[in-house]
Amino acid sequence: MRIRKTLTVAAASIVVLSTLATTAEAAPATPTQATTGLQKQIDEQIRNYGGVQVSDNAVSYENGSVVMVFPDPGEETAPDGLGDGIRTAKAKRDNLLKNAQAPAARGANVEGCPQGWTEGGRWYCFYEHKNFKGRRLQFNETERQYASNYGFNDKTSSWVNTNKSGSNTWYTWNHVNKNWHVSGFLWEMYAGSKSSYVGNAANDKMSAWCMPGKCI
Repeated sequence: MRIRKTLTVAAASIVVLSTLATTAEAAPATPTQATTGLQKQIDEQIRNYGGVQVSDNAVSYENGSVVMVFPDPGEETAPDGLGDGIRTAKAKRDNLLKNAQAPAARGANVEGCPQGWTEGGRWYCFYEHKNFKGRRLQFNETERQYASNYGFNDKTSSWVNTNKSGSNTWYTWNHVNKNWHVSGFLWEMYAGSKSSYVGNAANDKMSAWCMPGKCI
């Protein structure tokens, strides 16, 4: 009698273990915590500042003339181009597909700041940290913009101007009002130049940028 009872308990245990194993195998895969963290950053960016996600790493604004690029999980530097997982239709709509489909174009980037993405090919970048690290806010021929429109107010520590023409210079400012009266000049982004650090006096103080003659 005792033997039969023992066998019954053992059989029940095997059934339970088998059920657990089957359940474990059938459980759907979930995104890694790191990947989820990147998407949460993208979702938060869009929720707070709008824009359209054009890749796993990037959000596009102003029909592609402004792009925010986020580093991959565990990385200090945002990827060249748009990063991975490019949303082809959205990138094409915003005239960013040339970069997405041409690896050679990525090789022409300067510290990740694009060259030759679009017909004009003139891009300018702000970086969240020194030495071109952290999020990258890049723009293409926008006459003037508020950094706060993209969640980048008082966030810039380094910058790049990929354009080699002397006529494409930009000024950055610490203060700007709604009528584009600016004050607190910070630095000049002159053509074909870059800065790995804006200096202690200007660090994390950029609120607006503009072309010469476009600020008051």
